[in-house]
Amino acid sequence: MDFTKRETNLLRTWKKEKLFTAALRRNRGKKHFVFFEGPPTANGRPGIHHVLVRAMKDAFLRYKTMRGYDVPRRAGWDTHGLPVELQVERALGFRSKQEIERYGIARFNAKAKRSVWRYKDEWERLDDRIGFWIDQDHPYITYENRYIESVWGVLKRVFDQGLLEEDFKVVPWCPRCGTALSSHEVAQGYRRVTENSVFVKFRVKAETDEWKNTSILAWTTTPWTLPGNVALAVHPKERYVCVPDPIEEDQWIVLGETPFRRLVAEGIFPAEYAHLPASKIDIFNGAEMLGIEYEPLFDIPEIRNAKSHRVYAADFVTTEEGTGVVHTAVMYGEDDYVLGNAVGLAKVHTVSEEGRFLAFVPDGLAGRAVKEEETEETILDMLRSRVSLFQEPKPYAHDYPFCWRCETPLLYYATRSWFIRMSKLRRKLVSENEKIQWVPKHLKRGRFGEWLREVKDWAISRERYWGTPLPAWRCDKEPAHVEIIGSVAELVLRAKLKNRYLTLRHGHATNNDQGFISSYPEARAVTLTARGRREVVRAASVLKRGRGVDLIFASDLRRTRETAEIVGRTLGVAIEFDPRIREFNVGEFNGRPIRDYERFIGERGGRWVKRPSGGETWRDVRKRTVAFLKDCERKFAGKTILIVSHGDPLFVLKGALRGLSEEEYFSQKYPEVGTVGALLGAMLPFDRDGVIDLHRPWIDGVTFSCRRCRGRSRGTMRRIPDVLDVWLDSGAMPFAARDRSSTLARPKPYPADFICEAIDQTRGWFYTLLALAVTMREPAPYRTVLCTGHVLDKQGKKMSKSRGNIVDPKELIGRYGADAVRWYFYTVNHPGESKRFDEHDVRKAQQRLLGTLWNTFVFWKTYAAKKIPNPQFPILNSRKLPLLDRWIRSRLNGTIAEVRERMDAYDITTACRAIERFIVDDLSNWYVRRSRDRFQRPESKADHEAASIFFTSVLCETVKLAGPFVPFIADVIFREVAGRSVHLEDFPRPLKTLRYVSLEEDMREVREVVASGLAARKAAAIAVRQPLAAIAVASSVARRSEFAPLILEELNVRTVRSLASKAQGWPNAGEGKVCVALDPEITPELRREGQLRELLRTVQEMRKTAGLTPRDRILVRLDISGPLSVVLGREMEARRDALRASKIVQGPKRTRERFSVERELALGNIQAWIGVRKNTPRRP
Repeated sequence: MDFTKRETNLLRTWKKEKLFTAALRRNRGKKHFVFFEGPPTANGRPGIHHVLVRAMKDAFLRYKTMRGYDVPRRAGWDTHGLPVELQVERALGFRSKQEIERYGIARFNAKAKRSVWRYKDEWERLDDRIGFWIDQDHPYITYENRYIESVWGVLKRVFDQGLLEEDFKVVPWCPRCGTALSSHEVAQGYRRVTENSVFVKFRVKAETDEWKNTSILAWTTTPWTLPGNVALAVHPKERYVCVPDPIEEDQWIVLGETPFRRLVAEGIFPAEYAHLPASKIDIFNGAEMLGIEYEPLFDIPEIRNAKSHRVYAADFVTTEEGTGVVHTAVMYGEDDYVLGNAVGLAKVHTVSEEGRFLAFVPDGLAGRAVKEEETEETILDMLRSRVSLFQEPKPYAHDYPFCWRCETPLLYYATRSWFIRMSKLRRKLVSENEKIQWVPKHLKRGRFGEWLREVKDWAISRERYWGTPLPAWRCDKEPAHVEIIGSVAELVLRAKLKNRYLTLRHGHATNNDQGFISSYPEARAVTLTARGRREVVRAASVLKRGRGVDLIFASDLRRTRETAEIVGRTLGVAIEFDPRIREFNVGEFNGRPIRDYERFIGERGGRWVKRPSGGETWRDVRKRTVAFLKDCERKFAGKTILIVSHGDPLFVLKGALRGLSEEEYFSQKYPEVGTVGALLGAMLPFDRDGVIDLHRPWIDGVTFSCRRCRGRSRGTMRRIPDVLDVWLDSGAMPFAARDRSSTLARPKPYPADFICEAIDQTRGWFYTLLALAVTMREPAPYRTVLCTGHVLDKQGKKMSKSRGNIVDPKELIGRYGADAVRWYFYTVNHPGESKRFDEHDVRKAQQRLLGTLWNTFVFWKTYAAKKIPNPQFPILNSRKLPLLDRWIRSRLNGTIAEVRERMDAYDITTACRAIERFIVDDLSNWYVRRSRDRFQRPESKADHEAASIFFTSVLCETVKLAGPFVPFIADVIFREVAGRSVHLEDFPRPLKTLRYVSLEEDMREVREVVASGLAARKAAAIAVRQPLAAIAVASSVARRSEFAPLILEELNVRTVRSLASKAQGWPNAGEGKVCVALDPEITPELRREGQLRELLRTVQEMRKTAGLTPRDRILVRLDISGPLSVVLGREMEARRDALRASKIVQGPKRTRERFSVERELALGNIQAWIGVRKNTPRRP
């Protein structure tokens, strides 16, 4: 069975039938099951771990759809941020932000926008191939204006609640990317590293003998921060010691008492220091050290002030590691900065944003990268030369943060950033988390809960380019005046045009009368009609009575020239003609009837995209008219400008200034001939094509006056040039991924019933979704979250290109099919556990579940009656059904109940394992195998039909049960059996009245008895095909008349006895009531029967080897030698029909005789040769 080929053929059928749409439409209007899709970034290829997550999502969404829920599922794309920018930088060969700015932000962002779709087709093909049904035609895209606008609206609400603030504080900083990172981004990039730790002596400036020749000992793992040292911190209540310096004579060292004892034990101090006499050790509290001044390690005047290089008290100092003294560099540590702020230390950087020492740092360090080994060695050499290094550096292993995208070591760096004050919402976050069902549940109070309990303020601003712009404008006169813009509509109100613009469409002209289009160059003479001249005269008088017109710009076509000249003469204003406000160029339709052009464009939206030969689209019109207006705004201010033009250019320009989408344009009123109008709107962030683009650099040019400034000279509000954390984009998804950009009301539907992503998202999307919901004063945005573990290689190592252990999902699916890969992920272990991926396990999943289900279907197709009208389950709802039918129906009902219960609890692994047990162990290995004779050699036509009807109903329900998990094979089989798609069916319902628990328990005991019997045969080396006279069993169930025949047939014995009557010495197996003993005596009659069975089995195997179907008739030749040859030949002839043999010929093979398959076999004292070929009747 080529599963892959059948799956790809079925995909074409699904597409042709629009099956996904049909499945969604089927439940429309019913109760919602809400799902949020976490947006991937399409600038990277999908991997095997994405298959895991998407397979999990799809199974639950299909299951809920079959349960009757309306399950909309919209795809999404995460399109902003560092992942995208870094890829573009690599493509351009850039290494710094300065190179980006020299290249141009507009060009850089244009490349970024194109790059995000690099692998979009690959993602969509993978989704299709694995059967992940999601709406790819209407995705939410985070770079679209309406999405950005909604994110702005979210941030505006956060600001209005006092939770969005600008602050100067120490944040994780990537010197490579030149931007701050948030705590949840940092949490994704920690690595175990080994770095140098150093003990440094700071020499006290002694004014009294008490502190003369004394140094204070501090410890650090970041030697690069030492040039920025401005203070030492001690705990005022901890005990400190002053002991002799073991390196310098007549010198003393101060450190914490507890650290001192530890360092002696570690060998940092000499062993004899453990027993220093009282005269050699002084003990005192840290409070006695406060205010002591010490000598700077580096001579850097820029960081010194009256408060610097002294000892201060700090509660954050501990004695658990280090020396109990903390070296303080204000700009490079959170605690350091807080202390510096409190005591008035200078806040001056010694390191640039690029991670290099600034020019004023001495000792050859200026311009050096702070994290380079050579730089660190230079610092250590300087310390050695000044005898400030106490002991040589020691390796220290610890977790250190790296940039989650470029993998550069981060610096903790003081800078100005915007923060959402999540720390104020800590209690609410924890409270909302209590309402969420986590799978696995330990994450609720473990990994995720601990994160929330220690939640940090969210640094949301990034000093980058390709991202949702921070919607914050600052006054250039009073920096404290800051305004947050929440929508384009708000921007329209604030960013008013510098000039007043009036519009006048030309008066009624001859082309309006005659119904043809006239654009440039004018193909036919077009002038104003008498009516048109009257209209223009009236318009001119209206304008004259108004506030006056300073400038007139007009299209240079004749009808607009005539219109402008009438108005110009009336107002006494000169006219300037501009080709950018000409009529819409219709190219080949110029001079032709309007209806010809309308037929060409089709629907009204065609004006935007369908370009006639030699002509333009409305997008071209928008580009040139917006460029014209930009020029006017640049050249003039405070003027009233009249624009004399045509209907389409004025209509398009009016919509552009209002910030309308292309579809929204048609809600406007079209300009009437000879009528004065006004352009209302704003100079929005138009790109070079005249399209509103809320990204940088276009949004950076939008300014407006400060309304908080008093007096006549108001400041200008200019946008703060940061962009937002990309995680804010995806976290705003419930509010932003909608058709309308409104955040005033709770999004509907909300919250999600179910979301599913990898465990990494506990620090990513899962957190940002909850964080933004809480800041918006909304309940938790999801009810259930399923986390999947990592996909590792079979040795448990992370997959990476460098290790060569990456698994290509496309190749894997090409070998085994999507169903096999899906089933592997569902059943190998629970979703939240890491998967040690081994291709052998996928092969096993294919063979065990899919192979068994397919073989069951093939048996049905081969032997069951086919003309069954609409088989339904349960059918033949009677206790008069045969025992096996009643049992399998009960087992099916039990499995249905278990699967529904487990899936409702989001326990997909247990649900799927229950399905596998039913299909493999119950349906195939017991029911079908024990029912073969009933189908292959039925007692009557009526019995065969009844059995077929029942089997068909069981098979249909079984396939429905498997449908959400293995959608391909389930649909292939259901279409063959029922003639329609399984994905338009309801999920099976369990019926308690058809559940016979006692029967299931009895059958379980019978099967255990059979297993014991087979074990006893194996121990006695007696093949199952060799009949035996009797077995003895302890089980009373096994001896009952309804069950005994099953045991006799399975174990190939004549009779069943009570174990109490067994002969001594019989081989046995099993314990307790499932103990079985075999009568080992094989009589000549039993031996002959065993030999006959072996012959029959061999012929059936030869049929399969020859590739024959059960319906094919065969010719068999037997050549048997030995004492029973005649008897065996006669008995084979008697079983000719069972073998589907037209003829059984005895005797040696003839010279020219040919057979498809030939075999020789030894049966004890008998030798046999068998030949088999398909029997093709001769034509008359």
